Amino acid sequence: MADNNPKIPTPSSSSRTTMVMVLILLAVAFFVGSQFMRTGAMGTQVTDQLITSEFTQAVEQGRAAPVPEISRDTAAELLDLVEYRLRCPDYLRDGTYAALMESAFARFRQELPQGFVRFHLPYMLEVLEAERRYRDAYRLLAEFSEQGRKIGL
Repeated sequence: MADNNPKIPTPSSSSRTTMVMVLILLAVAFFVGSQFMRTGAMGTQVTDQLITSEFTQAVEQGRAAPVPEISRDTAAELLDLVEYRLRCPDYLRDGTYAALMESAFARFRQELPQGFVRFHLPYMLEVLEAERRYRDAYRLLAEFSEQGRKIGL
């Protein structure tokens, strides 16, 4: 009995086409890998130094824009805190930063709108975690979660 369904020939790829595809894939892989290696080798030190120097120059020259909601003393405390964090690479191991952050955060909570306080919450939690004060971190998170639920966040 004859086969009524003729077989459709499948195009076979030649070894030359396969070789070209492999070479293209290798070239793309090499390019992507070299970009990752170059990015990893650079690190973030150059960028961090640039940002730090620009920030400190702006503060020293008085180019930091005043924010109407923040008093001059609170703004100075905030700038000192950020400058300390940028200048000291091991700021979390240093008790000075923790003390600065705790006093600043308490002041922010009293004087500033919720948006400012919520912005600095991760930095305060970072300090509490570095000092292994997990219970305090949990309470702070719970308090801000409760406030978020009350205002609809």
